[in-house]
Amino acid sequence: MQGVLIFSGVYLFIVFLCTRNAAHAGVCAVFGFVLIGPILFLGNMFLGRFVLLTSAALLVAFFFTENKWHYRGVVALAALTVYGFFFREAWQHEQEMVEIRKALPVASMEERLSYERKPEPSDSVPLFSEEHLWQMALRIANSERNDMWRHRQALEELHSETANDFASSPGLGSARMPRTTKHSLLLPKDAPIPLPTSGAHPLSAEDFLRERTPLSVEQRDDLEAKAPKAQLWTLHHKGVVDFIEPSMLGIVKSRSQVLGFVPHHFQKMPALEEAQRWQVTTLELVSILKHEEPVAYVSRHLPRMSELHKAKTRPLTAFEKLGLDHLKKGEDLHVDYAPEMIRMVGSLRAANVCLDCHSAQRGQLLGAFVYRLEVAAGK
Repeated sequence: MQGVLIFSGVYLFIVFLCTRNAAHAGVCAVFGFVLIGPILFLGNMFLGRFVLLTSAALLVAFFFTENKWHYRGVVALAALTVYGFFFREAWQHEQEMVEIRKALPVASMEERLSYERKPEPSDSVPLFSEEHLWQMALRIANSERNDMWRHRQALEELHSETANDFASSPGLGSARMPRTTKHSLLLPKDAPIPLPTSGAHPLSAEDFLRERTPLSVEQRDDLEAKAPKAQLWTLHHKGVVDFIEPSMLGIVKSRSQVLGFVPHHFQKMPALEEAQRWQVTTLELVSILKHEEPVAYVSRHLPRMSELHKAKTRPLTAFEKLGLDHLKKGEDLHVDYAPEMIRMVGSLRAANVCLDCHSAQRGQLLGAFVYRLEVAAGK
C-alpha cells in the first residue's frame, strides 16, 4: 500500500508541475491517458485508474481553460475521487475478510479424531489394493480442475499475510493472485440428499437378512451382465471422492489447526453411468474404529459426518461382516447379487490427503460404505 501511495503522489506532483504551462499540461494529459495509464492498468488496477482519471480530467480542462489553478483543481478532484474509491474498496474487503474469518475459524481435529490410535513403527503395512488408491488419487487430481478447487486456493490466500492486508497485494488483489471473496470461500451449504427408501423400507438388519433362494449360474451371469462389477467399482470410487471432496479439506497446519474444513458429506447421489436399470436405495457409513464393534450409522439420507454424533447405529448384518472381512484382507468392493437387488460393501481407506489429520497409514481401512441397489421403478 505504501508503494502505491508514494507512486501516485509522485505522479500527481509531476502533473502539477506540468500545469504551469498550458502546452505542457496538454502533452502530459495525452501522454498519461494514452500510454502510461493503460500500461499501469495491466499491472496495477489502482494506479491505472489513478493515471487514467487524472489525465482525462486534465485533458477535459485543457479544452476549456488555460488557468493553471483550474487545471490543478480538476486534477486534485479526480485524484481524491480515485483515493476515495480505493479506501472504500479496501474497507469493504477488510470487513468481508472479518466476516469470513468468523465463518471459517481455525478448528482442531484432536477431539473429533481422539479415538484413533497413532500407528506404531512396528505396525504391519495394511493390506490394500494399490489400484484403489491410484484411482482415488486420479479422481482427486481431476477434481483440482473443477471450480470447487478455487475454494482451497482462496483459503491459502486468506491464510497468507497478503490476504490479511488487502492493499499490500499489487493491483488490489487483481494482478498477482485472484482476489479472495466471500463467494470463493464460503461454500454453499449442501442440503441432505434423501434416500429413495425413506418412509418405504425400514433401515434395519432384518431387511438385509431376508431369505432368498440361491442364484443359479445363469441368473448370476445375467445379473452381472446387467450391472458389471467394474461399473459398481466406479460408482463406489466416485462416491468416495465426492464424500471427502479434497477442496473441502481446508488448510492443515497441524492436526490442531485446520482452517476451512467442511465435514465430509455427499454432494450428489451415486449412480451407475450405464446400467440405468439400477438405483441406490440404501447407503450407510460403517464405523470400524470408534466403537468396540463395527456399526452402521442409520439415516434417511446420504451419510454426513456432521450428523454422526446424533445418528442412530445398528449392528452389522452377516453379509456386511463378511464384506468387512474381505476389505481387511485387501479387497475394496465386496458384491452380492440377488434377484432385483445388489448388495455391496466398499472400503474407505486413508489416502495421502487424509494423513494430515487421521492417525493412520496410507491404505489403512478407516471405514466402509454399505450399499443396496434395487431395480428402479418402471425399469
